[in-house]
Parts: sequence; C-alpha cells; structure tokens
Amino acid sequence: MLLLFPAAAQKGTIDRVIAIVGGQPVLLSDLEAQYIQYLMQQGTYFEDEDIRCNIFEELLIQKLLHNQALLDSVEVTDKQVNQRIDSKMNYYILQMGSKEQFEEYYGKTVDEFKAEFFNVTREQMMIEQVQQGITGKVQVTPTQVKRFFKEIPQDSLPTIPAEYEIGQIVKIPPQRPEAREKAVKDLEALRDRILDGEDFAVLAKLYSKDPGTASKGGEISFSRGMMDPNFEAAAFALQNPGDISPVVESAFGFHIIRLIKRSGEFITARHILITPEVSPKDLLAAEKDLYNIKALIEMDSISFENATLRYSDDPSGKNGGRLVNPETGASLFAKKELDPAVAHAIDKVKQGELSKPVIFITDDGKQAYRLLYLYRKVDAHTIDLNQDYDRIRSFALQKEKMDIMNRWIERKIKETYVKIIDDTLKPCSFSYPWTTP
Repeated sequence: MLLLFPAAAQKGTIDRVIAIVGGQPVLLSDLEAQYIQYLMQQGTYFEDEDIRCNIFEELLIQKLLHNQALLDSVEVTDKQVNQRIDSKMNYYILQMGSKEQFEEYYGKTVDEFKAEFFNVTREQMMIEQVQQGITGKVQVTPTQVKRFFKEIPQDSLPTIPAEYEIGQIVKIPPQRPEAREKAVKDLEALRDRILDGEDFAVLAKLYSKDPGTASKGGEISFSRGMMDPNFEAAAFALQNPGDISPVVESAFGFHIIRLIKRSGEFITARHILITPEVSPKDLLAAEKDLYNIKALIEMDSISFENATLRYSDDPSGKNGGRLVNPETGASLFAKKELDPAVAHAIDKVKQGELSKPVIFITDDGKQAYRLLYLYRKVDAHTIDLNQDYDRIRSFALQKEKMDIMNRWIERKIKETYVKIIDDTLKPCSFSYPWTTP
C-alpha cells in the first residue's frame, strides 16, 4: 500500500470531496499532494493517469480501513500520536542537519508541522491497528510454503546474489587513566576559553572528534530517548540558552554541551567531543592479541565460537561473533551491504578461515582491531527451497496476508457505502469493485 508521509495541499488547488467511503471523505488535495510527491520521487513531471488512479484507489482503501477503525472504536492516545510524530520529525531533522535548517527549508516551524500531521497520524495509527487485527496472527505451514514455491513458474524464479555470514572477535585497547585525564583537562580548557568569550562553534570545528557535527560547529538536535543517557541528562539539565554543561562522560568520550534552544522535550545544542587517545603501543598490543587468538583457532586449540565468548570485547561474542544485517535482522549480507573494509578483508579468505586483524572504529567511536571469520559464503543462485527456506517462507507469509487483506477489502466494499463523486476518476481501472456496473 502507498503510505506516504502526509504532504501539504498544493497552493492554488480548489479543494473538494472526490469520493466518500462510509462516512469518510476523500479530498482532491490528498490525491494531488500524493500524486505530486510520487512524481517528485520519480524525478519526472510527465502526467500519468494510471498512477493517479492507483493513488486514488490507495486512498479509498485507507478510508475503508479508517471507517472500520471508527466502527470498532479503535483508540489511539494523544501521547502515542505525539511519540510517532516526534520520531518522524527527529529523523527528518537529522537528515536536514538541524531544526533551523528543517524549518527554513519547509517554511514552517516544527510545531506547525506537528499540528498539521496530528490528525493524519492518528488516522494512520488507527488503520494500522485494523490491519494488525486482520493479518497479525496469520501464519504459514511448511506445506503452504512448499505449495507457494511450486506455484512459481520456473522461468520466474529470482536469482539470489552471493551472501556472506561473518563472525568477528573484537579487541578494544583500554583507555589509560592518563589519557582520560588529558581529555577532561583539554575540555575544561576549551570550556574556560568559551566562558572568556571565544566562539563555541569555531572551537567545535577545530577540536571536536564527532565527525557528524564538528563541521556544523557541534550543532545537534534531539529529543528524549535518542542520545546516550549521560549526554542527554546533562543537556536537559541546562536551563537557559547559552548555558554550558560541565564535562560529561558518555559511551563516546567526554563532552561539553551548550544549550541553544529547548522546546518541550526537543533540544538544539552544540557540543564538543574529545575521545581519550589510544596509544600506538596499546593498539599494537590489541593487534598482537588477535594474531595469537588466530593462531590458537587455526591450530584447533579452540573453536572460533568459543574464542568469541572468551576473548571478544564486543557483545556479538555471545552469538558466535556474528555480524547482524541491520536491513534484515539476519546474519547474511549481500556484498554491497557490507562495510567496504569488511568486504575487502573477507574477499581474501575461504569459508571457515580467518582474516588478518583489521583496524576499525566501533559504533561508539573507539579505535579497535578485529578478526573476521567467514562462517559461510552462499554463492549466487536461483532461489531454492533447501537453501532459502526462510526467505521463501517470508514471501509465502506476505502473499497469504495480502490474500486475506484482499478478501477483507472486497467483502467490506459490499457492506460499506462508497460513492465516487469526481467523474474524471470513475473510468479508472480499479483492482477492487468500488463501482457497480
């Protein structure tokens, strides 16, 4: 289903009701906004009436589901709606770089956006509950999975690209007390310079070790629950714009934070991050440790999985060191989904072998070394029931849910008042019987 983030009605559009589903009107502005958004996403401005009709039918489906939500007295609280909107807004603000840049680009304040999207978001969340009630408990049996696979024409079977299952053993050099003390002293000196009148943004550009914010003068926008707990607590403790925190430690290192603006649970601030330096000697020691562990594994003195439990400094050690694909939640990666350094290292080893220690930066910004282990490589192949059962099961489950939803929609249309008012849309070739002959 086409579930786009709501777009504002286009200026100059004379709004009108173009259809009614149950008691729910479909507005021309809704259709035009989503149609224009689609064209922009595709990078084209050529009119396509088939696409307009498809979007119109999606709107009819949404209104049918919303009408059912009202009949079922589905409840969504204001708090739930605000949390959903905040999550979306925070994502878009981070993409734009700051709250101010977001507001300047769209010509609206964040609060105006939230107000505009409140009712639409509530409606969408009600629709999701109805959908969950229809298909949430659907399962497929192994027999159904096999039947689904057999029904796919042989010449239509997709090709699965080569995939890799990779494990790691991580060694993170310790932060020595003297390096931690130096980081704190450096930040305290920067804080004194700022209090004496130097520009926080300039010093952030010069000294901050946060690659995501240093070039922007340390500016960052966030709401509660998005940041490291210690960092967040220090930021929300600041009372007035311009206030500067004492040095605060997070999982990433040490910070000072200056409040720019606070609006409820949303903060715009600047920060400077200093990470304690790791000595070359400690880095070399971590590399040497991994070479020793590699030798033990290759002499069969210990299995790779046991070595991850005993030696790895990363939580993945509890799962055999397996890397998890953030796109799928599984342990298999297509080559294009791998970090380039990992892909390069793993290219040089065979299944069941280890790479040399590879230097990298952890998620929290620490220098470290890791051994990479190729559990298995699944060569590119035509999808197969034995190798790809979980993938095929997912496809079969998706189809079963779609079939159930299709039957529900067809049945509900017969039970619901539906009227298409706009004559230009009546000739659309619909997937469902919205109009009777």
